[in-house]
Amino acid sequence: MHLLQGAAARMAVVAGRREGQMGVNGADDGARPQAAHAPPDQPRGPQIMTSISTNQTARPASFLSRLVAAVTGRRAQLRAYRVTRRELSALNDRELTDLGISRGMIEEIATQAARRA
Repeated sequence: MHLLQGAAARMAVVAGRREGQMGVNGADDGARPQAAHAPPDQPRGPQIMTSISTNQTARPASFLSRLVAAVTGRRAQLRAYRVTRRELSALNDRELTDLGISRGMIEEIATQAARRA
Protein backbone atom coordinates (compact mmCIF):
# COMPACT_ATOMS: atom_id res chain seq x y z
CA MET A 1 0.00 0.00 0.00
CA HIS A 2 2.82 2.43 0.88
CA LEU A 3 4.51 1.53 -2.38
CA LEU A 4 1.46 2.58 -4.42
CA GLN A 5 1.07 5.84 -2.46
CA GLY A 6 4.73 6.70 -3.09
CA ALA A 7 4.36 6.07 -6.82
CA ALA A 8 1.20 8.20 -6.93
CA ALA A 9 2.98 11.04 -5.10
CA ARG A 10 5.91 10.90 -7.56
CA MET A 11 3.49 11.00 -10.50
CA ALA A 12 1.73 14.03 -9.01
CA VAL A 13 5.08 15.86 -8.65
CA VAL A 14 6.01 15.08 -12.25
CA ALA A 15 2.55 16.15 -13.48
CA GLY A 16 2.78 19.36 -11.42
CA ARG A 17 6.11 20.23 -13.04
CA ARG A 18 4.68 19.70 -16.52
CA GLU A 19 1.78 22.07 -15.84
CA GLY A 20 3.98 24.73 -14.21
CA GLN A 21 2.55 24.28 -10.71
CA MET A 22 5.76 23.23 -9.03
CA GLY A 23 9.09 24.97 -8.90
CA VAL A 24 12.53 23.40 -8.65
CA ASN A 25 12.71 20.19 -6.56
CA GLY A 26 8.91 20.01 -6.31
CA ALA A 27 8.50 23.21 -4.27
CA ASP A 28 5.45 25.31 -4.99
CA ASP A 29 6.59 28.48 -6.74
CA GLY A 30 3.38 30.40 -6.13
CA ALA A 31 2.02 29.77 -9.61
CA ARG A 32 -1.72 29.68 -10.01
CA PRO A 33 -2.86 26.06 -9.78
CA GLN A 34 -4.56 24.74 -12.88
CA ALA A 35 -6.90 21.82 -12.95
CA ALA A 36 -5.85 18.96 -15.18
CA HIS A 37 -9.29 18.97 -16.80
CA ALA A 38 -11.18 22.25 -16.57
CA PRO A 39 -14.96 22.05 -16.73
CA PRO A 40 -16.32 22.99 -20.16
CA ASP A 41 -17.91 26.20 -18.86
CA GLN A 42 -14.60 27.53 -17.45
CA PRO A 43 -11.81 28.41 -19.90
CA ARG A 44 -8.29 27.22 -19.09
CA GLY A 45 -6.48 30.40 -20.06
CA PRO A 46 -6.93 33.59 -22.00
CA GLN A 47 -9.03 33.15 -25.10
CA ILE A 48 -8.06 34.81 -28.33
CA MET A 49 -10.67 35.58 -30.95
CA THR A 50 -9.61 35.95 -34.53
CA SER A 51 -11.68 37.45 -37.31
CA ILE A 52 -10.93 37.70 -40.99
CA SER A 53 -12.42 40.43 -43.09
CA THR A 54 -13.36 39.22 -46.56
CA ASN A 55 -14.60 42.49 -48.00
CA GLN A 56 -11.11 43.71 -48.92
CA THR A 57 -10.20 43.92 -52.58
CA ALA A 58 -6.96 42.62 -54.00
CA ARG A 59 -6.15 45.98 -55.63
CA PRO A 60 -3.15 47.76 -54.11
CA ALA A 61 -4.16 50.77 -52.05
CA SER A 62 -1.79 53.50 -53.15
CA PHE A 63 -0.39 54.77 -56.43
CA LEU A 64 3.11 53.77 -55.38
CA SER A 65 2.14 50.18 -54.62
CA ARG A 66 0.24 49.95 -57.94
CA LEU A 67 3.31 51.28 -59.72
CA VAL A 68 5.58 48.75 -58.02
CA ALA A 69 3.16 45.93 -58.92
CA ALA A 70 3.07 47.07 -62.55
CA VAL A 71 6.86 47.29 -62.80
CA THR A 72 7.26 43.88 -61.16
CA GLY A 73 4.76 42.33 -63.57
CA ARG A 74 6.44 43.92 -66.58
CA ARG A 75 9.85 42.64 -65.47
CA ALA A 76 8.43 39.12 -65.18
CA GLN A 77 7.05 39.38 -68.71
CA LEU A 78 10.36 40.61 -70.10
CA ARG A 79 12.20 37.81 -68.31
CA ALA A 80 9.84 35.18 -69.77
CA TYR A 81 10.28 36.68 -73.25
CA ARG A 82 14.07 36.71 -73.05
CA VAL A 83 14.37 33.20 -71.61
CA THR A 84 12.01 31.70 -74.21
CA ARG A 85 13.70 33.49 -77.10
CA ARG A 86 17.19 32.55 -75.87
CA GLU A 87 16.31 28.87 -75.40
CA LEU A 88 14.56 28.53 -78.76
CA SER A 89 17.31 30.43 -80.56
CA ALA A 90 19.91 28.08 -79.09
CA LEU A 91 18.27 25.09 -80.81
CA ASN A 92 19.43 24.06 -84.27
CA ASP A 93 17.06 23.87 -87.26
CA ARG A 94 16.53 20.13 -86.92
CA GLU A 95 15.52 20.40 -83.23
CA LEU A 96 13.15 23.26 -84.09
CA THR A 97 11.63 21.18 -86.89
CA ASP A 98 11.14 18.28 -84.45
CA LEU A 99 9.15 20.68 -82.24
CA GLY A 100 7.15 21.94 -85.22
CA ILE A 101 8.66 25.42 -85.04
CA SER A 102 10.46 27.45 -87.68
CA ARG A 103 12.99 30.19 -86.96
CA GLY A 104 10.46 32.84 -87.97
CA MET A 105 8.06 31.69 -85.25
CA ILE A 106 10.47 32.20 -82.33
CA GLU A 107 9.55 35.87 -81.77
CA GLU A 108 5.82 35.10 -81.80
CA ILE A 109 6.20 32.17 -79.39
CA ALA A 110 8.35 34.30 -77.03
CA THR A 111 5.73 37.06 -77.11
CA GLN A 112 2.98 34.57 -76.22
CA ALA A 113 5.09 33.24 -73.34
CA ALA A 114 5.55 36.80 -72.05
CA ARG A 115 1.79 37.47 -72.14
CA ARG A 116 1.14 34.34 -70.06
CA ALA A 117 3.73 35.33 -67.43
